[in-house]
Amino acid sequence: MVGRMKRSASVRSSQREKRAKVVARTTIEALGPNGFSHLAAFLEPIEALRLSSTSRTVHEAMDDVVWRTMLLDQCHVKPSLLKPRTQTRQMVATLSHKKSCAHCDRFMADGCRAIKVHTEHRGKKLCSSCFELPMFKEMSHMDAVAEYKFTYVELRELRYRFVTTGDYEMGELYRKKMYNLQAVLDVAARMQSYSAM
Repeated sequence: MVGRMKRSASVRSSQREKRAKVVARTTIEALGPNGFSHLAAFLEPIEALRLSSTSRTVHEAMDDVVWRTMLLDQCHVKPSLLKPRTQTRQMVATLSHKKSCAHCDRFMADGCRAIKVHTEHRGKKLCSSCFELPMFKEMSHMDAVAEYKFTYVELRELRYRFVTTGDYEMGELYRKKMYNLQAVLDVAARMQSYSAM
């Protein structure tokens, strides 16, 4: 009795899977022969890779033509580099890993700028617009005090790092505290909300 119920449950689940595959194939076939090629024009390479990973049917539907088109149009790969035996999907994956922004996933054909400052974001590769975001920028202690009229007490809670600057040859060195700009802006907003009360 229990064995018969298990068998019937497995038969029902396999029938559901077959129906789902048929529905997926008919939906993909409705896009037409070049449907994914047209769709891929609106996707970033990393988004196309995620889409192809959603199911086996979509993975098979996104054939070599889709990936070649993406390499030529969006990744700006020279046609001479694409040989008949080139694994185009793997090439898109490699390029998107190397040249996509770590924050917004936007693909930059010229490559992204790496953060070289010794913070928790060191080594992240960012596009030019994300590179200017406050969460990736720094502000010195003196600039924070001058611009936002902070006292030492208000900045005491923030994490900081010391940067040594000056003339090394003359021996005139001094250290300055550097704060994360987003943290400074958060403290400024908090102070402004307190003063508005």
